[in-house]
Amino acid sequence: MRAGNIAVAAMCTAAAVVINIMSSLFPTARIAAAAVSGLATAVTLMKCGYLYSVLQFTAAAALALLLAPTKTGAILFSIFFGWYPIVKSLCERIKSPLLCWICKIIVFFITLSVAYYLWRNGFAGDIILPETALWLLALMGTAVFVIYDIGFSRLISLYQKRLHKGRDK
Repeated sequence: MRAGNIAVAAMCTAAAVVINIMSSLFPTARIAAAAVSGLATAVTLMKCGYLYSVLQFTAAAALALLLAPTKTGAILFSIFFGWYPIVKSLCERIKSPLLCWICKIIVFFITLSVAYYLWRNGFAGDIILPETALWLLALMGTAVFVIYDIGFSRLISLYQKRLHKGRDK
């Protein structure tokens, strides 16, 4: 089944890259395109397992960063939406729903902190956000993240019911 796994991972890589490239054509849809392209990682994970999904994400992120004319979607895919399905799957192995959500929110806060640090030190220059703005960003970001996670779970469930139908792994 190695050849089949490689083929699935390659097709999912191509899909993620194409979606990220297409996001350059629609500036208002860049975040949505990055989030949707994360579904490719989830499909690879469900059909091929963790190793292939990590390889698929890595290849898709590198290719999207190289090929996308506008890097915003590719950057969002690389720093969060591309690898989050893998971490989400690991967190959801936790039996307690409360601990599972705590784990996911901690991952989100770590990612948000790293993204803010990179933005602040790489792109923002002299722009300084007041502390209240940072707390508001974290609060609203968490609410959006929870909605995204629930929606992503529903899309994965829909995929499993309609397309995957218990095939391989």
